[in-house]
Amino acid sequence: MTTEKAIERLKSSTGIEYSDEQLAILKARGGMRVLASAGSGKTTVLTHLVAKRILTGEIDPDTTMCTTFSKEGAGEMQQRLIELLQLVGVYTQVECRTMHSTYYQLIKKLGSKREQEFDICSNLNRTKFIRKAIKTNNLELTDEDILGVDSLLSYRINNLLSYEALANSPAYKIPLTVEELRAVAEEYSKLKREAHMLDFDDIQLLVYVHLVKNRDSKWIEYCRTKWKYIYVDEFQDVSKLQYAILEALCSDVSNLVVIGDDDQSIYGWRGANIRNILDFEKDFPDTEVIKLEQNYRSTKTILKAANT
Repeated sequence: MTTEKAIERLKSSTGIEYSDEQLAILKARGGMRVLASAGSGKTTVLTHLVAKRILTGEIDPDTTMCTTFSKEGAGEMQQRLIELLQLVGVYTQVECRTMHSTYYQLIKKLGSKREQEFDICSNLNRTKFIRKAIKTNNLELTDEDILGVDSLLSYRINNLLSYEALANSPAYKIPLTVEELRAVAEEYSKLKREAHMLDFDDIQLLVYVHLVKNRDSKWIEYCRTKWKYIYVDEFQDVSKLQYAILEALCSDVSNLVVIGDDDQSIYGWRGANIRNILDFEKDFPDTEVIKLEQNYRSTKTILKAANT
């Protein structure tokens, strides 16, 4: 099916009249970075782009992955795609998942026996272990500062920082020396090992070691075979570590599409780096850049789009 016919089928099936910006995205081929402002319908455009490319045969749904940071966002994207594809007569599913669930799946599939034998450290257990690690080191902190320690430990891993670099970061706002923080982190890691647990930072760091640091051929081959086409929503919330993993996953930049708001990031506290979306063109020079700036939240058009 041609691009024009695919777009017409989407329009007739959903009742949406695409704007010039949306049409530019739907007609673009290959890799792309979409800079989308708040209220511009990022997820709607992304799901329609995936559906259009399935209709035209540009991508294979069986080797396509759509990913985002939050579980809620991944679930919404999955549901929208299922309903949209059914509307245009395509009865297949596209894998939509969070980044963390992707990393978890990879460890369970490819990790060593020792790496696979773990339970996920819940946020409740993480807080309990961090408090215990602080107490073991004979440190007294307020609840606010304990939260600060929690955030800093995650921030360090997501930004791939040494403790010394972290201490010089503007994010370092706790009343501990870097040596004290390191001691707390080591005790926290010990408590997790004893409980056979990994937290979400551990999981993504383990994947980073295999894919990026060690360039493990088994891992790279598996990922690039399983996911030939990758679509990333809310790209502004990706951390430096996750960005490096994404680069390792991509065998062909023409099959990578990212969409995000270059003015907004809600996960800066855990290392989300707005520079990723701004510097994307430098790292992936062969991808097209398109802006999506029209705000639909106050128009009738977005009401239609939200229901597709």
